Order: sequence, then structure tokens, then C-alpha cells
Amino acid sequence: MKPAASSFRRRQRVKSQREENGKPSYTLDELLAQWDFSTPRMEEEQVWLDIVPVGREFGSAEFDELERQEEVQGISIPDLADAAEREHLSASAIQAFVNIARKWQLSEEQTRCLLGADKPPIALGRPIHTGPP
Repeated sequence: MKPAASSFRRRQRVKSQREENGKPSYTLDELLAQWDFSTPRMEEEQVWLDIVPVGREFGSAEFDELERQEEVQGISIPDLADAAEREHLSASAIQAFVNIARKWQLSEEQTRCLLGADKPPIALGRPIHTGPP
């Protein structure tokens, strides 16, 4: 009789061989098992990790004080999990994005890339022009 851990590993291996959406699926344990933790970090990774948080970033020296000031002043950060709040802010956010894209003279391809779209936006059968006016 095999130990329970062996059975667990076998289930994990079978699970990793499954494919979801045509891509292999792995467990976190499997991915960590493949990682060589003795490999030194690349310089770029280390620089990123060494950056000190500032302002509203969690972990910054000012975070707690800024949060306290906002509470005293009645300022609140929008709750983007709330559909009504998202709807209220969407028009302004879209207009701000379009204005920034024009100011930076982004191409339509660059604009779509920033929005995470891989195809031209279509409205009423015609592409929407988001580049400079």
C-alpha cells in the first residue's frame, strides 16, 4: 500500500496534465518544485524589489497618516467593486483616457494595447478613431 502523500502527488500530476482552454494547467506546488531558488535575481528584479513605497502605496511611511487625513476630511476612495460607482465614474474615466491618448499622440494600435484589446474597436460597423483629431 502506497502512502497518502504518494497518492496526493499522483492526483496533482494528473491535474497538471489537464488542459484548460488549450493550455496546460499546473498547481502552485508543481510550479514551485520546478523553481531553482538558488538562482540569483536579475538586476532589474532586485531594483524593483528595492523600490521604497511612497504616498498612497501600501507600506509607505505616509500611508497611515494619509488614510487618517482622508477619514477626517471625509474623503473616500471609490469602491470599484460597486457597479453603481463604476457606472458613475466610467464616462469621466473614458474621456480622461481619450484625452491622454491624444495628448501623447498614441496610435490606435497603442491605444488598443493599453486597453487590452487586440482588435480594432467597432461601433455601428465602423472603426472608432481614437488617435489625434
